Amino acid sequence: MQVLRRVVVTACVVSMVGAMAPPALAVPPERQSLALSNVVQDNGEACGFAVRWDIELTADITRFFGQDGVLERIHVQVREMNTVTNLDTGLTLQEGPDAFIQRTLFNDDGTVTIEVNGLSVNVRGEEKLKDVGRFVFRTGPGEFEVLMAAGPHPVRELATSGSVTPELLAAFCGVLS
Repeated sequence: MQVLRRVVVTACVVSMVGAMAPPALAVPPERQSLALSNVVQDNGEACGFAVRWDIELTADITRFFGQDGVLERIHVQVREMNTVTNLDTGLTLQEGPDAFIQRTLFNDDGTVTIEVNGLSVNVRGEEKLKDVGRFVFRTGPGEFEVLMAAGPHPVRELATSGSVTPELLAAFCGVLS
């Protein structure tokens, strides 16, 4: 009986100590801020006249890791002030200010899901062009699939990859003609 009592008391003490122990610490997020410049240009393929999109952005990036140290997701707050130019006529329009949040999730199958929320394109000339709202897509080797689009996305809906490429310039034809 004494032995059984000691076993029960010991088990209770061990379980109480385990319950009071702090949880395992997660790897702290990594934060980084950067400024980038990018030029997207074609030779007239998109609009019948050459278009240039000068992109100037700042990004506040936070990388989140699991307890095992593996990168699980990335949050990026993006702010842009850009221009779009009809290279045949010289017409240049301000594109921005833009501000959006982009969240990247790493899927178990090796694909990546990217969620974008906010104002991605903002041309305020005589003819306006806005790409705004929520846009979610999954991408991976040989794969690009739009999962959701809420709001007008005349630029993002032209995408066939997760990158900013000349195919997107077709969205600017109307405002630059």
